[in-house]
Amino acid sequence: IENFVRFNINAYKPNSGLNTGLLFIVWFFGTLVSLLGIYPIISILFISFCNIGTTISAIKFSRNKDYANFNLYYGVFAIDFSIICLLLSYKAFVVYQKQNILIFSLFIVIYLAVLYLWVKIIQRWIKSNKFGKFSFLDVFVPFGVAIGMILSRLFLKDISQEAAYMFVSITSMLLSLICSGGVLSILKYIYIRKFNLVIDLN
Repeated sequence: IENFVRFNINAYKPNSGLNTGLLFIVWFFGTLVSLLGIYPIISILFISFCNIGTTISAIKFSRNKDYANFNLYYGVFAIDFSIICLLLSYKAFVVYQKQNILIFSLFIVIYLAVLYLWVKIIQRWIKSNKFGKFSFLDVFVPFGVAIGMILSRLFLKDISQEAAYMFVSITSMLLSLICSGGVLSILKYIYIRKFNLVIDLN
């Protein structure tokens, strides 16, 4: 558990201030996505609820800038941002597709399944002590490279408007699933508080 909790610990700076830019991202981008396309009122109410969670974790971190609250803030932000991307993915997808509850349910099921998969993978890696053997970049860079390759191929050729919306949908979904890995930071917070861990920052 200690190796897992210390994973990517170099990102934490004890004397750094609160990164309010993250709050701006979720409130601005979340509001923008909510107002686009279908169900703007329902969307903005739901996203605002998620953003309030990020804001509360930010306030908690601003009052006590310990390592646990640092992970809580960034973890909740990542999940919040991933939900906004998921909403964008769905809204872009249904522009040229018939709306129905099955499509909406499929998006939710995929997201929850990946979130569950993240948790199970993290728990398995904790048991096998893999978190002491690689870095944060080793986990997420391959996903970023894959998205970059998709983007470059699509931008190098002319695409129709329908294909453009589908591209936005797929890219947003991939980004959402990657950012859902923020559950890693939330699990760090839970373990630190549950076991009253004292983290040596040296």
